This record gives sequence, C-alpha cells and structure tokens, in this order.
Amino acid sequence: MSLAQPTKAALVGCRNPHSAAHLKTLCSLDEVTAIHLYDDDHTAAIQLAQDAGGKVEVCHYQLDSLLSADDVPWWLVCLRNDECPAVLMRAAEAGKGVLAEKPIGRSAAEVEPVVAAFRQAGCCLAGAFTNRYRAAARQARDLVADGRLGRITAAETRLHTSQVALRDPSHWLFDRAVSGGGILPWLGSHYLDLLRYILGQEVVSVTAQLDTLSGEDIDVEDTAVLTLRFGGGALATATFGYLMPLSPPGYHRGAYDTYLGIKGTAGQLSWEVFGPDQRLAVTSGCDEWVGAPQREFRYTESPAEAYGGRAGLEFARACLRASQQGTAPPATGDDLLAVWRIIDAAYESHRTGRRVDLSGGTAR
Repeated sequence: MSLAQPTKAALVGCRNPHSAAHLKTLCSLDEVTAIHLYDDDHTAAIQLAQDAGGKVEVCHYQLDSLLSADDVPWWLVCLRNDECPAVLMRAAEAGKGVLAEKPIGRSAAEVEPVVAAFRQAGCCLAGAFTNRYRAAARQARDLVADGRLGRITAAETRLHTSQVALRDPSHWLFDRAVSGGGILPWLGSHYLDLLRYILGQEVVSVTAQLDTLSGEDIDVEDTAVLTLRFGGGALATATFGYLMPLSPPGYHRGAYDTYLGIKGTAGQLSWEVFGPDQRLAVTSGCDEWVGAPQREFRYTESPAEAYGGRAGLEFARACLRASQQGTAPPATGDDLLAVWRIIDAAYESHRTGRRVDLSGGTAR
C-alpha cells in the first residue's frame, strides 16, 4: 500500500467540541504541510490558529474563499449538525475529499443526499468513527470473522458519561433544532457503529425507549435504551446516558463507563472501551483454542496528539490516503447513513411504542 502524499488540508469549523482535537490531528500528520482554517466567527478561527504552532497558513471567514483554494484538496469538517449538510454539498461540488466529524446532519434524510453527492462526484467522504482503528476493535472483528465465537447470538454495549449539568445544558448539543437529537447521534453513534463494524452485519430492526431524566431544561434525550436485531439473527442491547455524578465539569474531562460484549455459540468476548487498561477478554471453544480456551489480549498504544489518540491519527492518515488514491476510507459516508437510520428508527420506535423494521422501513 502506497503512502499518503504531502498536501495542504483545511479544518472546517472552529467551534465544535472536537475542533481543537481535530486540529491537533492535522498538525500531527506529517503529510499535511499546511493548514487552512474556516469559520465565519473571526475570533474562534484566530484563537484556534494560535494553538497550531506555525502550521496554519490562512484563516478563511467566508466559505467561498476556502472553496476557491484549489491547493487545499482535503478537508476535515467539524461543524454544527444543522450547518454540516449544506457545506458538505458544496465540498462535493468542488471535488474536495472530506473526513467529517459525525453525525454530519440531523437525520438520515439530511445525510442521504450528501452521501449521494459525494458518490456522484467521485470524491471520498469519510466519517470520524475512529474507534474502528483501536487495536481491540480490530482484533474483535477478526475473531468474529474467523469464527472463533461461532454463530453470534447476542451483543451488548453501553456508554454512560457525565451528567448534562456538568456539560453546559445551554450548548447546541442539547438543542434539538440544531443537533437533531441528544446522546444518540452525538455519542451513541460511535457504539452503534462499533457493533456494526465488529459483527460485520447491519441492524434490521430496532425498539427503543428514550427519556430526558436529568432535570435540565433541554429538549433532547439524555438517556436511551435500544434493542437491536442484526441481519444474522443476533439480538443486542445498547444503553447510553449522561448519567454519572461526581465527574469533573466540562466537555473533555467527563467520566466514562463503557463496555462492549459479544456472545456466540462457541465463545464470547468483552471490552471496556474507554478503560485505562486496554484489554480484550476472550473465551473460545474452537478447535484451535482447545489447550487455552480463555485468553486475554492487552494493548499498549504510543501517544499521539490527535482526536482519538494514536488510533485516531492513523485513522485520519488512512482517510487522507483513501481520498488521494480513490479507495474506500476506513469508515464511509454509507456508514454514517447506516447509523443515522438506526437512530431515526429508535426515535420512531419511542414515538410509536412499536418495533421498527429497517429493511422495510415500517413499524410493527
């Protein structure tokens, strides 16, 4: 596999909670020779540029100015959910390759034409599901694909993090008109994608109960419980919530309680996704493991100044390479769309009290 080539890149959006971390990613990529910043808020762009050392070359305050920069072919887009689709459509029209911070819109209906526009333009649209590049996720996927767990029968995942009161309830993340939803599109999306990625299957039906239990004046769900059926027949549960008290205030310092587990007819695995000690515990009754059916895999990742650490940096590098070479990135626009369809189905299930069949798009 050939390496990514040197290029200029743009960070589009300087006020997203992940903007500063994504800028560190661009600064850490040796292939990125210079960075252009875009935001219509002058102060936000200038302030973020000061944190990038000497790598920021230009700050743009109008989108047309950035679009006319022909020597900046690759964008890392990090905008509000309501702003993202229109900007991405223009990026596709201009032939830009994009790595986009999820969820890139407020519903599958907003995301679908964006994905179609990039496909028609022949440009690469990648989604920032960086957990796919973590060593435990990739090994779990290989174990499932190799049949070490047998036929998959059940899975579960959870993400619980600091309470809404500790995360600024006035933020646009908690405003449905801007975000399209609460914890499901913002944080739950990562774990829904991990289930799809590791199992190698699509969700075919969803049931859900959602609520706003924090007591804060917000109009999005802060707690969600989903039941999923995958195409291979496995059932899965997913729980997400801004639930944890006694956490440091602020967005980036919140506490996390995370887990992903998979069970099959021949074995099982478990992974504390954000645990400080990264390990995958696996039990398998397959013939190759007869002498040692229980195994533990531990992972040490070299540090990196990037969104998602070393895994996030290598994920971004792979997305850049895919954009330059016309190959598929490690997470595509279709992956973003598939996750939004699950989330939309969860909202429909909650509204109707019925199971939603994704394959037919009907509630039962």
